[in-house]
Amino acid sequence: MSNTSSDNQPGGWHTVRRGLLLPIELYLRPTAFLERVTTLAPELPNHYNVWQARYKLREPQFRAGFRGLLTEALIALLWNLLAFVIAGVFALLGYDVDWTNVAVGVAVGVAVGVAWGVAGGVAGGVAGGVAGGVTAAHLWLYPVQALITLALRSERVELQRIERWLPPLWDESIVLPLPRLADLLTRVTRRDPARGQALIARVAAHRFQYRAARRAIINLSADEIRQATSLTTIGNLWPSMAWLPEPTTLPAPLAALLPDVRNISREVAAALMSDTIENRINRLADAAATVAELRHSQVWSGDAQLRTLTTTFTQWSALLGTAIAEAEGQRDARGALRNPFRLSGESLSPQRSGDTQIFKGRDSLFRQLEDALGDITNQRQLLLIGPRRSGKTSVIAFLPERLSSRVIAAPISLLEGAAGVSDAALVAAFADAIEKAARGSSRASLPPFANFVTADPYSDLRRWMDAVEQWLGPRKLLLAIDEFEALQRGFDEGRYSTQILLTLRSFVQERQSVVVLLSGVHRFDELPPIWASSLINVATLDISFLEPDDVRELLCEPGKSFPQKTLAAVEQQIIELTHCQPFLVQVLAHLVVEQLNAQGRRVATARDVEAVLPQIFIKAQNYLLDQWKNESAAPEYGTLGEALLTLLAQRGPLTADALRADLGDQPGFDPTLRRMRRREIVTRRDDGCYTITVPLLAAFIRYETEL
Repeated sequence: MSNTSSDNQPGGWHTVRRGLLLPIELYLRPTAFLERVTTLAPELPNHYNVWQARYKLREPQFRAGFRGLLTEALIALLWNLLAFVIAGVFALLGYDVDWTNVAVGVAVGVAVGVAWGVAGGVAGGVAGGVAGGVTAAHLWLYPVQALITLALRSERVELQRIERWLPPLWDESIVLPLPRLADLLTRVTRRDPARGQALIARVAAHRFQYRAARRAIINLSADEIRQATSLTTIGNLWPSMAWLPEPTTLPAPLAALLPDVRNISREVAAALMSDTIENRINRLADAAATVAELRHSQVWSGDAQLRTLTTTFTQWSALLGTAIAEAEGQRDARGALRNPFRLSGESLSPQRSGDTQIFKGRDSLFRQLEDALGDITNQRQLLLIGPRRSGKTSVIAFLPERLSSRVIAAPISLLEGAAGVSDAALVAAFADAIEKAARGSSRASLPPFANFVTADPYSDLRRWMDAVEQWLGPRKLLLAIDEFEALQRGFDEGRYSTQILLTLRSFVQERQSVVVLLSGVHRFDELPPIWASSLINVATLDISFLEPDDVRELLCEPGKSFPQKTLAAVEQQIIELTHCQPFLVQVLAHLVVEQLNAQGRRVATARDVEAVLPQIFIKAQNYLLDQWKNESAAPEYGTLGEALLTLLAQRGPLTADALRADLGDQPGFDPTLRRMRRREIVTRRDDGCYTITVPLLAAFIRYETEL
């Protein structure tokens, strides 16, 4: 006999033991038995019957597992019928046997997990019905379970015993709340975070005891926030809270608090890792502004435990104020220029210190958006297309600032992880963005999405949008979806269903006050056909490099206290090297200012720009490599795009025929060249020759290939 064992192995003591315990399993954990049945044939419906599984009986593995379950059921039946035999023996010996109670006991053991309370009704009329209800709701077990829960709170109890004996883990039907269960979960997590978090997740899945898990999550979150008493611990706060479940499953006050806590933690972490004092000051100032908003909003104070954090946030405000003052003192003592330019490449935001001053240009694009939003005869599906790092996310962030007050812009970020890993989380992200935009308006409060949540997230969203449209009145809602290609990755990985595309299409076709704007790198003909077929008649808006005059304004007036003459002599040089690519302009200007600060000077020369070129190849390496090796060609054409750009960088402008001849006339040549022109990586000159659009990219390729 094989020694291998599994839950569904037929025969042997394993099956006998499972059969003897089956009545208890059906009573305490009925879904566990159903899961075992489902596991035998996961491709069939969850509650399949024998007729539906008749074809599976030909498979040896399924047949063996099914035979094992039948054997367990027969053992369970014999085990329960034994009660009648024992009762009969006692009756023959002259004892008074209550056969009604015997019948109830057998019925409970065999069927109560399937037919709640039926045994009591059959056996004893009204009194039996009450008894059956008590049995079905496990109320007779509750005193024991309550005592177990209280006993497990002792510090002397081993964590393994808590996992074994905690009532919600072995009884699915505890209706009444268990005393101090939330405190128990909180205490276990403090002793062993990983084990406690796993326990909380299991209790959160309990259909009656989940409130205790939510209470524990609030307690632990408040503890972590209170323990952040320095810049370092504040910066590490959000990574340490990564174990928290999705916002849609959190208590409402905590879900309202955490986004601001996350932003504060990220800003402080960015400040601590900043390369420059100026960026450090800006990041700390942004964190301080968010703390101030958090203290005044109080939308999270509906919970008594969270209200105690008011003192913590007051301490954070003082801590950040001190850190800002110290950083400003260091900067002033050095007599350094305030460096307003961004090195990291992160998108600009009107809520971030200094970003409004360095967000230049895009007037033509905003006029096109105004025209599209103002003309109801135009299509209400817009596609904002542009190369990577061209400023699409920044444009979306500034929509509320630059568009008419009659347009409520709701930016929705689909960057990796931002919208969760399920349809419900995706819909919640859409609703959260709309609610956030609505809070910034002067109109009456928008009915919360939480009031419309049922089982189907897309039906919930459509019903809620009816209320949103009524709330809008004569105004329009602009759903600005950034990085929309993340939806396709979600489709490919099975995280999202394509129903989101049909939902967006219905918004446009059925709702006069809703406009959908998708922002990304790819046009629909570069994506699977479902995009073009679902979102038809889309008006495309192109976003490209900045205009030279916009770059000059940026370099001349990036901030209120920045001297206009500092970069005046190198404006044209920066424009030519970067071809007005927004990210590269920011990085190059930032490095030049740092070069001046290092040497104690205040006016740049051409030599300063040349001196920092090796640094920009390092600071902007990820972007330049991405343009050279990834964005240049579709994956099916391998390194063809990389080879084409290398050839152009080394030999200068070439015609398509010359490039084709040197590369061996590969089949993907034409689509690769077309892709690079679309993404503005290469430009076709009037003489028919192709050249790399951004000279800095060509210089980087030469630098890398000559090493």
